[in-house]
Amino acid sequence: MRKLTFFIVIFMTVMACHKYENGPFISFRSVKNRVIGNWKLVGYTVNGQDQLDSLLGGYDYMWKFKEDKTLERLIRANQPIEGTWEISSDNNVIVTLKMINVNGGGVYYEKDTLNLTRLTNKEMWDEQPGRIVEKYEAQ
Repeated sequence: MRKLTFFIVIFMTVMACHKYENGPFISFRSVKNRVIGNWKLVGYTVNGQDQLDSLLGGYDYMWKFKEDKTLERLIRANQPIEGTWEISSDNNVIVTLKMINVNGGGVYYEKDTLNLTRLTNKEMWDEQPGRIVEKYEAQ
């Protein structure tokens, strides 16, 4: 009976360490080290329906997370949008983008959270309200 209790406790402990809903089950790299790099949007679904082509129109959408916690967001052929990023206490990625107001001039900051459900060395999935799922691949 003690052996069974021991294995149940070990199993529960391992399951509690599972950070993301869709995996990986275990990783020896920190969340920060897995996030750092270039990530290209390869999947975009709304309510389970693929909307990637209508969103991008044949262009690329990328995040470039740098080790110094700065980032660039590249959309289509536009100028990259710069900002910063951090890991939240619940292991999501909080991004702050420096936006330029083209109508009235000036700068404002836009803060957003990537609600990660999967983060491996090669895949990052972000789930937003309204059943929107963005899937990225490392480049």
